[in-house]
Amino acid sequence: IRMISKNLRSVEKIATDATGRFLSSPVLYNDLILVSNSDGKLYAYTKDLKLKWTFTAGDGFWTNPAIFEDMIFLSSVDKTTYALKENSSGDGADVVWTKELDGSVFFSQAIDEKGNLYIGTLNNELLSLDAKTGDVNWKVQTAGTVWSPVVVNEGRVFGGDQAGKIFSLDSSTGSLIWEYDAMSPVIGSVAIRENRLFAGTGSGDALCLSTEDKPETRLLWSKNVGGKLYSTPVFTEKYAVFGVIDGDMTLAAFAFSGDTGWTFKPSK
Repeated sequence: IRMISKNLRSVEKIATDATGRFLSSPVLYNDLILVSNSDGKLYAYTKDLKLKWTFTAGDGFWTNPAIFEDMIFLSSVDKTTYALKENSSGDGADVVWTKELDGSVFFSQAIDEKGNLYIGTLNNELLSLDAKTGDVNWKVQTAGTVWSPVVVNEGRVFGGDQAGKIFSLDSSTGSLIWEYDAMSPVIGSVAIRENRLFAGTGSGDALCLSTEDKPETRLLWSKNVGGKLYSTPVFTEKYAVFGVIDGDMTLAAFAFSGDTGWTFKPSK
């Protein structure tokens, strides 16, 4: 919420509207700021942070709202995905379709440019839904829970799960292209740069893998930084940067070749 406005009064105003926690980031929808809450409501604010309307589900929202054309998508702890559209009067949202799932959804929801919605559930499954209709394109079982959004790149779906499996699937069929065992939970999303995939594990390994379907070597390099890597790696011009929990550093940066770049830990 602090990302929405630097005005502390506005931050306090949003906090009083909701009764739960904001666990995901806000997104822009036309002229609105949408933010979901663990109280089971989607809050729609104008850009001057006046509450315009809310939508209520059966349980909490942990996912970011996803936008495709004029539709809003949210998956909930109540085991349901909701497709919404702001109504013509602009004072609420109409339900276009809903899809019942076999498990709750925390953070794992993503949408691609073709209008395919990808959802990971706590029932150890990953689904692709048609964003316009809610029809299931495909559904696959995963070794563990997919906690964070998958990444879609050049016809492939890349992600990791709590069982430590990093995978590449065909985005059209869900067929497994390849799988790599990181031997430790992959909680954050993977990140793709050119033909390289970067991921962090619960045992503190920063990994770089080839995204190619049949490379000579899947693992390009691995560096253990100690602590736990639960967040999604981010890129600067020269480095892949990993956030570290319970370690001797807060950030660890590696050159794309695997050479150590720099580390950072704030002073106490």
